[in-house]
Amino acid sequence: MTIPNQEIHNIVNSRIFKAADSVKKHFPRSISTGSGFYLSFGNEKLHAIIFLDRSEQKPLDERLKNQYDPFPGLLTTEEGIGAAFRFENSKNCIIESCHVANSYALSLGKNSSIVLINHSQEIHTKELGSLEYRIDLGFIVTFPDDITLFDLEDAFDDLISYYISTRRDLK
Repeated sequence: MTIPNQEIHNIVNSRIFKAADSVKKHFPRSISTGSGFYLSFGNEKLHAIIFLDRSEQKPLDERLKNQYDPFPGLLTTEEGIGAAFRFENSKNCIIESCHVANSYALSLGKNSSIVLINHSQEIHTKELGSLEYRIDLGFIVTFPDDITLFDLEDAFDDLISYYISTRRDLK
C-alpha cells in the first residue's frame, strides 16, 4: 500500500513546511530555510518520505528518469541480504550522521518506523558506477500484515512527532 500523493503532501505540509518557527528550527537547514525538497516513494512493504538538499536533485532526477532506484543501496526488504542495520518490529528508531559505503544501509522487515538524519551513502553499481548521495532527513515506515491507509498516515504522523520531540529534548 502506498499513500496517495495528496495525503503525503498534506502530512508534509502540515507537520513540516507549515510548522511553527519554534518547531522548524529543529529540522535540517534545507528544510527550515525552505531550500530543500522531498521525494515520497513506496511499495507493498514500505513507504518513505525523504528530504534532500537541492544539490541532490539533478542526480536524483536522472536516476528516476532512467527508472533506477532513487536511492541505490539505501534499503532492502529482501531477507538474507546484508546491511549496516536490520529493523523488524522496531518503532521510532533514529539513525543519525551515519555514512555507509558499499553495503545496504537498511534491511527492513515488517512493522517498523525509522528516522534517518544526515545520512550519507556511497555505492558502486554496474549500471550507475560509483555514486554518493546525502539524505538530510528521512521517514520510513514498513507495514505490518494488516495495514490500512489510516494506520499508515497515523504512523507517519507519530514518527514525525517523535522526531520533533527528540530534537526538542536535545536543545
